Amino acid sequence: MTKEKDFKRAVRDYALRTGRSYASARHLLLTRSQGGAAMETISLKLITKPEPGFTVGVPEGWSEFPPVLSSSAYEVARFAYRDETNHMCIVFRMPGSPGLDPRGTAEQAQVQQKKRGYQNFAIAQVQIGSRAGVCLTFDKTTDLGLWAAREYFVTAGSLVYCLGLGSGDPKGDAEVFDAMAAKFEIKS
Repeated sequence: MTKEKDFKRAVRDYALRTGRSYASARHLLLTRSQGGAAMETISLKLITKPEPGFTVGVPEGWSEFPPVLSSSAYEVARFAYRDETNHMCIVFRMPGSPGLDPRGTAEQAQVQQKKRGYQNFAIAQVQIGSRAGVCLTFDKTTDLGLWAAREYFVTAGSLVYCLGLGSGDPKGDAEVFDAMAAKFEIKS
């Protein structure tokens, strides 16, 4: 009985600390106790895409899917993981110009995302791999709950890369997404 009370207390504490629901926190703690790995503890595997010229760190267990060109002609890679919520990574490679400030591209993306019903926008200077870049964050409430996204923009020569990360569990995925942005490298 004491073990069960201790576990329930640990689940409540974890849910409060991470912003997850009780059910989500319980599932992750059970998975961890049974030898599985929660998103917070997953190591990143590096995937190099020579033709589009980048390396991305993706958590173990995420699946790779073909780019959805009907979504964007600039999409070059797509990865996803599904559990009680969804987690997504999409890489875009777009034409730009030498010396282009990625903030301008982020501002253009903000206009497009606003048309799609997103809100709560913020743009910040960040480090993306070994390069300076910009991160655009935004979210919207859907029938399934909150969907939050981060789009990291970085330039290389006459190209602009965007590492797009989305989640139905933004608080739970924050550290993972930070680590993914830190591993994103462009081959010059």
